[in-house]
Amino acid sequence: MGISRRVIMKQTIFEQRDQGLTKTEIIDYYRKRGEKPPSWPTLIKYYNQEDSKSSEEVSPFAKEMVFEQEPFKSKIIEILQENCTKKNLKISSVYDVLCELFIDTGKYEKLPGNDQTLRNYIKYLKSSGQVAAAEEHRRIYQVVGKMPPGKQMLLDFGQQKIGHGIVIHFLCILLRFSGFLYVFAQDHSFTAAEACRAIYLFFQRIVGRPEEGAIDQDGVFIYQENYGEIIETETFQAFLKEQEIGLYVCKKEDPESKGGVEKSVQFVKQNFFSARNLTSLAETRTRLNSWLKRKNQRVHRITLKVPADELEFEQKALRPLLPSLYANVTTDYHIVDIRDSFYIRYHTNRYSVPYTYCFKTVKFRIIEEQMFVYDIETEREITRWVLSPGKNGTFTNPDHKRPESTKSKVIANALIKQYGALMSQFLEGVFEKYPRYKKEQAGRIEQYLSQLEWVRQTVLDEALSSCIASGNFKASAFILEYAALEKFREEQAESLFPELIPKPVSGIPVQKRDLSAYADRFNAKASSYTCTLGDSKP
Repeated sequence: MGISRRVIMKQTIFEQRDQGLTKTEIIDYYRKRGEKPPSWPTLIKYYNQEDSKSSEEVSPFAKEMVFEQEPFKSKIIEILQENCTKKNLKISSVYDVLCELFIDTGKYEKLPGNDQTLRNYIKYLKSSGQVAAAEEHRRIYQVVGKMPPGKQMLLDFGQQKIGHGIVIHFLCILLRFSGFLYVFAQDHSFTAAEACRAIYLFFQRIVGRPEEGAIDQDGVFIYQENYGEIIETETFQAFLKEQEIGLYVCKKEDPESKGGVEKSVQFVKQNFFSARNLTSLAETRTRLNSWLKRKNQRVHRITLKVPADELEFEQKALRPLLPSLYANVTTDYHIVDIRDSFYIRYHTNRYSVPYTYCFKTVKFRIIEEQMFVYDIETEREITRWVLSPGKNGTFTNPDHKRPESTKSKVIANALIKQYGALMSQFLEGVFEKYPRYKKEQAGRIEQYLSQLEWVRQTVLDEALSSCIASGNFKASAFILEYAALEKFREEQAESLFPELIPKPVSGIPVQKRDLSAYADRFNAKASSYTCTLGDSKP
C-alpha cells in the first residue's frame, strides 16, 4: 500500500473514531462509500492509536533522505540537471558517478546509501520540484478521414516461418474504403517484378484499378528518399506509369497513414499462421485463399460492415483494367535429376547440392541472378547460389561433400593403440599425402603386420622413424623398410651365433633300387593284360 493511501486511511479512522463510531460502524462507513474497508487487525491498530505521528509514517522516508546531506544533494541535483535532456538516464550510472567523485578520490569510505536508496531520493527530488522534470513531448494523432471509394490501396510486406524451415513471404493489399483484404504468398523474397505481378493479380481480383497506392519505404519499391523526394525503382516506376497509378509514400513510423495495412500484416500472422501447422507453399496458398474468403465475409470490427459487400459498391468507382507486361512474370521451376555427381548444370557451369540428393530429383529456379534449389517433395529450400558470369566453372560448397569414411579412422586408431606414437605420426603423413586413399593405405599396413608371426617393436619403430625422416609416407615404403631391417637382423644373428642356426641331418644310409626291378614288374603286368583280351575274342 502506498504511503499516501495509508495516511488517508489512518486519518479517516481517527475522524470516525472521534465522532463516536465503533469499529463495526467504520467498516460499514467504508462499504457505503463503495470503498474497500481496512482489514480488522489494521482497523484495531489505528483505532487504538493516539492521534500523533508514529515512527511508521516517517520511516519509509528516513532511508531515502540520507542523500539529503551535503555535498551529496547538490552534486546529485547538478548531475540530473546536466542530463535532463537524456531520455534513458540510468540511476545506476548516477550512482557510479557519485562513487567516482567521493569514494575513488578518498573523500568518503562509502556512500550513505545504495543505488535503490538513490533512486528513491531522486524520485523525491522530482516530486518535490527541486529538480525540473524533463519536458515530455507526446505525439498528437489526427483521425484520418474516410477515403472515397476507389481512391487508395495500402501495401505492405510480411514474412512467417512455417514447417520444414520454409519462410513464407507475403504481400498484403488492403482497399482503404471497403477494407477488402488480399494476400499473395511465395517462398522467397519479393523482387520488384514479382511485387508488380502480385499487385496486378489483385487488380484482376477486384476487377479494376484504384487511383493510388500507399506504400512504406520498402526497397522493393523505393530506391531512395531525400527530404520527401521519392525515387522509385526502375521496375516499379514503369509499372506505375503503365497502370496510371499514383503513389503515396508513408513517412517512417507514421501509423496514421500506414497503420491499417500494418495491422493487416499482424492480423494475417496472428489469425492465419499462428494456429496452423503448414509444411509447404502449396498448402499455405490453398488454405490462405479459403481463409481470405471467410474473413472478407465477416463484419469488420471498425467499419461494422462486410468488406465483400462494400467491395461490390466500391467496384463501381474503380477504373477499368489495363493490360500489363507484368501479368506473366515467370517463377517457373526447372526439374533436374541428380545422378552420381551432386551437381546441377546451368549454362555450362556446375553448382553443388548436398550429396544426400544423389540419385534424387530436385527443382530450382532463377531469380535475379540467383539459383534457388528446393526439395521437390517438401519444397524446402536446399541451397542457393549466386550465378557466375563465367563459363565451364564448378562451384562446390564444402558442406555439400560426403563426409569422410570412418573405416580409415577405426583402422588408424587400432594401429596407433597397438604400435604407439611413431605409428600415429607416420599415419598422419600418409593421410595428408593420400587424402582420398586413407582407408586403403591404413588397411595395407594392417594387413601386412597381421600376417607376420610376430612384430618386433624395435624394428617397427626403426622402420617408421626412417620413413618419417625421409618423408616417404607410403604403406609400400614402410613394408619394404620393415622387411629389409628384419632380414638384416636375421643375417646379423647368423653371423654372430652360427651354432643356433639349424643344419640338415646327414650320415643316415638311404636304400636304392636298380631300375631293372621296375622294368620286370611292368612287363609281367603287361603280359597278363594281353592274355585276358585274347580269351574274349569269338
